Amino acid sequence: MLGLNPTIIVQTMAKPYLDTLPVDEANAYVNDLVDSVGPSLQGQIDELENKASTAENKLISVISQIPAFVAGVAASIEIPPAALSLKSDIANMKVSVNDANLALQEVSTTVSGWGIPTPPGLSTVIDMVNTASNLINTIPSF
Repeated sequence: MLGLNPTIIVQTMAKPYLDTLPVDEANAYVNDLVDSVGPSLQGQIDELENKASTAENKLISVISQIPAFVAGVAASIEIPPAALSLKSDIANMKVSVNDANLALQEVSTTVSGWGIPTPPGLSTVIDMVNTASNLINTIPSF
């Protein structure tokens, strides 16, 4: 989803210095840094990918449940236990969206800290937060 690897991060973060070197020397410098810090960066990338993927899955789950909840609200208003259950489910969906949003903010902050623009895949998932929130707000309250 993020499309990142240690080489991209090293090249981006070291760009001002790399621009002062001949191409062969710059490439050797990048390779040395990737050999040195690449495993650590890859671990961070994997963690961010996992957070973003988990957030995306939460959002997809919430968005896919909305139509059933909208239909269920009308049927449950007359049955208090069902209405309470729906209120609880809607509250849980809001918590899931909020959790996803926080995880995506962390991913976005880390990526931008590396000097890398937000990857398109991440932007798409961040947009899903607004979609999920807007859809939850379409569920009639009772």
